[in-house]
Amino acid sequence: GDACAVAAAVAIATRHGAHLSLLEFVNMPMLPAGPWGGGEVGWGDLLAKFHEDAEADAAAWRERLSKEDPLLLSEVRVVESLLDGAPRQAALHARYADLAILPMAGSQARDASIVTDFFVSLLLDSGRPVLLIPPAYSWKPAARVVVAWQPKRDATRALHDAMPFLREAGTIDLLEVPEGAYDTFQGADIATHL
Repeated sequence: GDACAVAAAVAIATRHGAHLSLLEFVNMPMLPAGPWGGGEVGWGDLLAKFHEDAEADAAAWRERLSKEDPLLLSEVRVVESLLDGAPRQAALHARYADLAILPMAGSQARDASIVTDFFVSLLLDSGRPVLLIPPAYSWKPAARVVVAWQPKRDATRALHDAMPFLREAGTIDLLEVPEGAYDTFQGADIATHL
């Protein structure tokens, strides 16, 4: 899933002249306490191995990105975090971006749990829009987009964040969902805005 998400990120960044930042995590385990309060014996070697693996993965991603459009500005950041802190670290980095892109979970339940943790943290803590890319998906601008609309703050923000993609759409269908039986439709106003 990572390869598809990175390919989509490259396509979007290239199309919009954006800077692409890819995060490679070094997941640091919690040190177990030993009988004398230590537990550090052998952990230095293990942590060095985790760093080595992350740097090797980052180098592979850098090599992959170097083969893209020469105008693509990109970087691969190696980010250290405790195993359960990676989603929060991703949200902190996403605060300095226009969009966070995340691969959808694969077929394993463990993948779904990890992606869910990242998605929730990015969505609730970053203040940025999050785009989930399905496995084996090849990014292209949408020919047809459906916008579900209610005249509320969160819908306004989501619509604004999606505007770069909406500009590329061939057709936009507006679906307004009233909250109560006596709500009036205001689709004409948002249609004018679009």
